[in-house]
Amino acid sequence: MIYSICDIGLKRATNEDCIYTSPKLIAVADGMGGHKAGEIASKMACEELKKHENIKLSIGAIRKVFDSVNTAIYNAQRNDEALANMGTTLTAMWIDKKHVWIGHVGDSRAYRLREDTMERLTNDHSFVGNLLQYNIITEEQARVHHLRNQIDRAMGIESSIICDVIKTDIQPGDVFLL
Repeated sequence: MIYSICDIGLKRATNEDCIYTSPKLIAVADGMGGHKAGEIASKMACEELKKHENIKLSIGAIRKVFDSVNTAIYNAQRNDEALANMGTTLTAMWIDKKHVWIGHVGDSRAYRLREDTMERLTNDHSFVGNLLQYNIITEEQARVHHLRNQIDRAMGIESSIICDVIKTDIQPGDVFLL
C-alpha cells in the first residue's frame, strides 16, 4: 500500500512540496523556501521524474534521470527571470520485487522501518548534515543549529548535480517513509 500526504507546515504561506506516487515510483520534492518559485521547481521535478518511471534500474540509470530532471529545472530558471534561482530537493524511490532504489538530492529524507527499528537511509546535503556526518556535532545540536535549513545541494541550481543512489533489499513487513 502507498499513502501520501502533504502539509504546508507552520512557517510558509504557500506549499512548496510536491509528491508523486505510483506502484513503481514514489517521490517527494520540497521547493527551496525563501527562493523564487520553489513550488514550480518541485512540481517540475515530479513531472520530469514520472517520465522515467519505467527505467531499467541501476545506479547509472537513476543518476541519468536526476541529471535530466536537474537540467530541465536549471534551464527553466536560466531562461525566465521570474524563476531565477529556483530549486528543490528530490528524493525518489523506485520499487522492484526485491529492492528499492533511492535517488536523493537535498534534505528530504528516506527512512525504513524494519522490525520496530527506524533507520534513516539518506544523508542530508546540508551544512549541518555534513557536521553530523563527520561527528562534529550531535543530533541534538543539529536540531537547533542556526544553519540547519541551509542545504548545499539542490535540483536546478547548478548545471550539473551529484545524486546519491541507495539500493536496499525489501523484507516482509518493511515500511518506507519519504
